[in-house]
Amino acid sequence: MTGAKRQRRGQQPTRDRQVKREHMDLVRIDPAKLLWYRQRIAKSKTAFADHLMIDRKVIYRIEDGLAIKRTTAMDIARALETSVEELLLTTGVTLSVEEQLSPWKHPEWEVIPGTFSSLRVMSNGLVMRTAKVRHRVLSDEYGRAKLYDIAGMAVAVRNQCKDALVRHATVCRRLRECPYISTNLTMTALQDESIWTMVDSWVDGASLAEALDANAVSREHFESVLTEVGSGIKALHAAQIVLRELQPESILYCPVTSCCVLMDLELAKLLDFDTTVSSRWVNNPYRAPEVAGGTARPQADIYSFARLIVRLLVGTLPELPDDAEQLRSYLPGGCLLDVTSRALSPNWKKRPASIDHLLAALPELRGNDAQC
Repeated sequence: MTGAKRQRRGQQPTRDRQVKREHMDLVRIDPAKLLWYRQRIAKSKTAFADHLMIDRKVIYRIEDGLAIKRTTAMDIARALETSVEELLLTTGVTLSVEEQLSPWKHPEWEVIPGTFSSLRVMSNGLVMRTAKVRHRVLSDEYGRAKLYDIAGMAVAVRNQCKDALVRHATVCRRLRECPYISTNLTMTALQDESIWTMVDSWVDGASLAEALDANAVSREHFESVLTEVGSGIKALHAAQIVLRELQPESILYCPVTSCCVLMDLELAKLLDFDTTVSSRWVNNPYRAPEVAGGTARPQADIYSFARLIVRLLVGTLPELPDDAEQLRSYLPGGCLLDVTSRALSPNWKKRPASIDHLLAALPELRGNDAQC
């Protein structure tokens, strides 16, 4: 064996160990957690990158779900005065006792310890978390609070947050008599409008997305779930409101009663007002394709509702146009298959004109005949 060959063979294990060591030194920071910090302390990605003393491209990598060097993550954690573990994608978010007592201190409501949710990026690009709260005077009254901390964001973003929260409260009040729409109790802006809190009535349960992921919704309850969600949409449309952002994450599901409540109405469109259209749409596979372009008609919610039917029956959410094709395996024929297939059209003009057409076909889920 020549010396050159021996040298190459000796280099290979060394190279493998180096690659393995570099792979172990890579970590993934949760994009939602990073965005949460950016809302609190900076006005732009450039300003945030300057604060962290990193290249802005690193922020783009994190937002795209790509790994970065652990040493870079340590630098970011040091600048944010937290630990690397608190930023990673695999760890939950916790608040210190000081944080629970200070930024989230509310004059009317107190947070129930241990009820803070993980961070969630809303469809308008803002990050929030929820918590169960109790009224400080009416000790038997509980609420579901949404908490937004936007201390470091630009004025335009603060105004967007204000518009979104006001929109939710406005819609809830218009539909206060509807049992399928969340009941808003109050909303406040504290600390120079940097801490926003919106409180709805407390309903035991979790999001429909969590229930579906845990296979906690049996087929015998599909009809009741869809009927209540569809009835909520029908009430919104009757009040000249288009939801636009229906998805399982925005539906509260109570496993004991199988009841459903639409709970995220920040991006609803009031058709009798010239409301603005969000320019920061976050990906939502249930959203009708025309919504991001500024078109808001009742058919947008009909499309989302049809996608929800597919998710329940198929067990997953296939990409377009496979959703209609796979639905045929679970609905071999009948009115429900016909009307749902039309509702899944990417062209809003080809969808049913009213949610009533879908609601009327739902009894087929339990073997009953329906009229198209």
